[in-house]
Amino acid sequence: MAYNSVLTGTVKIEDLVFETVALAPGAAGTITNSMVSPSAAIATSKQVNRVQANYSQADNSNVASTSGDGVAVYICDKADGATIKKVSALCQDVGASGAPAHNIEIDVKRYDYSGTSLASVLSAAFSITESEADYETVNGTLSVTDMDQGDVLVVTVTVTGSGGTAPQGLLVQVEIDEEGS
Repeated sequence: MAYNSVLTGTVKIEDLVFETVALAPGAAGTITNSMVSPSAAIATSKQVNRVQANYSQADNSNVASTSGDGVAVYICDKADGATIKKVSALCQDVGASGAPAHNIEIDVKRYDYSGTSLASVLSAAFSITESEADYETVNGTLSVTDMDQGDVLVVTVTVTGSGGTAPQGLLVQVEIDEEGS
């Protein structure tokens, strides 16, 4: 059963102090920013940090394949772990068509600190081709989103094709929400 309730005056819940608490129908237990006193000390364990882990190759230089296992871009150092929210990429200049056409294949892998080897967090690697526009964002499809303390994310890039003008400038971005502890 939902209630329409407004509590006025000073309301203290644990270490948080609120000037007014209003509960709308169906929103029991919801606290908005305006309800939190500016002097409230909110513990970091109650916060989520958004991280943008980036891998890039400079514009005006041909996009190249990564070597070895790829390039490490993020270490999960939070005891409560992290959640991968999104993987996206763009090429600043996709190049001009020619045979064989250029293809940039991107994968993001997780090294599981518990001892397993690198494994993709995507359902499949995704590609940027000459059919994309310059600066067009292409998204990967996540199949694994959880990370534990000590896990590492690694970006791999594989470039194929040699016809026409080579693609130049690459950005791969992984959006991660870290638990606040």
